[in-house]
Amino acid sequence: MRVKSLPTLPLCVLVMAVPLSGQPRAEQKQPPTTLAAYVQGNVETVPKNKAGKLAVTETGLNFTWDKGAQEIPHSRIKTLYLSLSRRSAMAEAFGVYGIPAALAKKRKLLFSIALTEEQGSSPKYVFFLPAAVTQGFLSILEKNSGRKVIFESEEVRKATESQE
Repeated sequence: MRVKSLPTLPLCVLVMAVPLSGQPRAEQKQPPTTLAAYVQGNVETVPKNKAGKLAVTETGLNFTWDKGAQEIPHSRIKTLYLSLSRRSAMAEAFGVYGIPAALAKKRKLLFSIALTEEQGSSPKYVFFLPAAVTQGFLSILEKNSGRKVIFESEEVRKATESQE
């Protein structure tokens, strides 16, 4: 007499569809993120020119890269500053490698974060944002940190608004 076993495939699919938290996957809220690269600053725990992601959480701004992470607590943020990268004077006047300045690459966003002083040092992060950060990301960061983002110019503000 042969005993038939229960089908296991539907059970596996059911287990994969419901995460351990008990909430369906669509209802879990993800923090707002943007691509970024740490390019300048005086923080030695983050490698320079390292690409990663910036995420706004309830407790801080997290920068994660392939081999690590750094949290910037909201309570220590002193200044949030958004600016555009500069073109050299030569590129402005003559273009780059014979390409007219109007056709040269777009300027990139630089996101600077200054922290409150800690034992005589003033930590500073400067992130390069290859894709413009959205106003939604900035507004949640402003709300959680209690600090307003300072825009270098109206051109910077418009660059972030066009990404919505």
